[in-house]
Amino acid sequence: MTRCAFMFLSIMVLGATLSACRTSESSVLESSQVSPLKDEKANRIHESIVSQLKAKFPDTEDSVWFASTAKFDADWIVQSPSGYWGKLAQELPKNLACEKGGPGCDTQFLRHLCSVDTDCAPYNTGCQALLATVKRGGEKPRRMCLGSGDQLMNRFYRAMTSADYQLDITSLTFTTGRFYQTLVNALAFLSHKSSVPNIRLLFSGKVPVTLNAFMLPTPVLTQLLHDIDAQGGDVKRLRIDLGWVSNHTQPTWNHAKIIVADQNTVLEGGHNPWDEDYLSDTPIFDLSMEMSGPVGNGVSRYISQLWDKADLLAIYDFRRDKEYPANDPHGLKHLLKFEHRNDLIRVSNLEAKTKGTVPVIGLGRLGYNAIQSNKSINAADEGIRLLIRAAQNTLYFAQQDIYKGAKIIPLVFPSFAMQDMYDAILRGVKISIVKSDQDSVVGYGMVSPIKTYKALMTSFIQKAQNVGWIAPNSQKIEDYMCEHLELLPWRFNDKESAWPGEGGKIGAHSKLIIADESAFYIGSQNLYPSNLEEFGVIVSDSLLTKNLMDEYWNPLFYGSAHDRLPCKI
Repeated sequence: MTRCAFMFLSIMVLGATLSACRTSESSVLESSQVSPLKDEKANRIHESIVSQLKAKFPDTEDSVWFASTAKFDADWIVQSPSGYWGKLAQELPKNLACEKGGPGCDTQFLRHLCSVDTDCAPYNTGCQALLATVKRGGEKPRRMCLGSGDQLMNRFYRAMTSADYQLDITSLTFTTGRFYQTLVNALAFLSHKSSVPNIRLLFSGKVPVTLNAFMLPTPVLTQLLHDIDAQGGDVKRLRIDLGWVSNHTQPTWNHAKIIVADQNTVLEGGHNPWDEDYLSDTPIFDLSMEMSGPVGNGVSRYISQLWDKADLLAIYDFRRDKEYPANDPHGLKHLLKFEHRNDLIRVSNLEAKTKGTVPVIGLGRLGYNAIQSNKSINAADEGIRLLIRAAQNTLYFAQQDIYKGAKIIPLVFPSFAMQDMYDAILRGVKISIVKSDQDSVVGYGMVSPIKTYKALMTSFIQKAQNVGWIAPNSQKIEDYMCEHLELLPWRFNDKESAWPGEGGKIGAHSKLIIADESAFYIGSQNLYPSNLEEFGVIVSDSLLTKNLMDEYWNPLFYGSAHDRLPCKI
């Protein structure tokens, strides 16, 4: 997550147009591009992880974790910013924001309106359609000078507006800025569909580092409905539950970031719906993925588990059999209030619209206190560790942090998977880590890359020495570790090490693990320990893994390689 003060210092505080943009392809590579050996390895990894989870967490199967299948279209990778790899900062979109009321400025999204690409030349970008401007079927999207991060709004909007029966959105805190406007327009669009879905919105609260007692969901939902109405939405047709997960007995909050439409389309990963982090001229790098099929049913069941933990609720359900005064025609003042849990939307299983062919494992966690012994609700921890244990040759990590800490205190919170990484190295696995370059109390990164690398090397060397481990071919342990563990600060080209001017260090929020170039994890869970609700998915498919490496890992790794940290720190 962002703003590490929120993560580390405030543990108790948080209380039609669309179809034209989607490809129908389900395969992104030809099978001949991947060796049969990797196919076999991917299947073995999947079967091994599932069998061990079944043995260890039988009581939470199909509620907190599950095995399923999914379909992946050609644009399944949701990365932001996109199109930055290999480019110099001076070539990237800039000065995208405009002042409300200014000439040629879109009043809702505060981007420069345009007709042709040359209109956007001063901003290093082209004239593009923003789908998120559409508020009802048949409208044409407005064209603006958009940055690559702005495509996130289109991806979120497209996923949300695909719902006909049920829409689930869950994230850390409520949407901000242009992402809020995207939500408003998407719900307005849904209100005009012939089939209007039930909508569940679940967050840990409205804003970070603020007591939920001062930011209750009722006024937030009231404002949302008024804004939907102002954009031409038919709020009387909407049924919305808004909840905060702010458990008073556990120091934990929701960190999962998920959109699920009709228990079929799933968009999940690391992205929070926060404007300043992803839509600025110096955006944070992050990664999510979109899939469809039976996997959506499992994700929806996990979200229902989160709703069981929600303790601050607001519900809007317009009753047609009641009459309201002229100053409140939609019943917002009368029906929007704290409600009882038994008034929440009741979710039943929906049949998947899409057939899944790729094996996946959904990994959820529900959080626990250090004093609690029941960790069966946190299968995600074990699932990630099992993926690391399955690797025999390579492990690639793209992460915000490995350690949880801050400049003012020692490194006392190493990754929960530290032992598994150490064991992997000893069996010959080569580990490559690309990590966020930020190291501030407020930012995307708590521990600097060089401090992280030094701590990892010191820990692993000492572990090996303490047990008398002997490296192959009588090699020095230090040399062996140097050959098997490398760490690179996050870069997007091979010439620059930071944003120009006062842009600062490059920040990243991705949570990616790739094992043996055959299977991978993408989700919300960081490698450093955090007592949060999380969700992610392990995909065991060599074709998709190759696609992910071609489009994400390889450009990231080779763009960062020029600043690879020296091993002898």
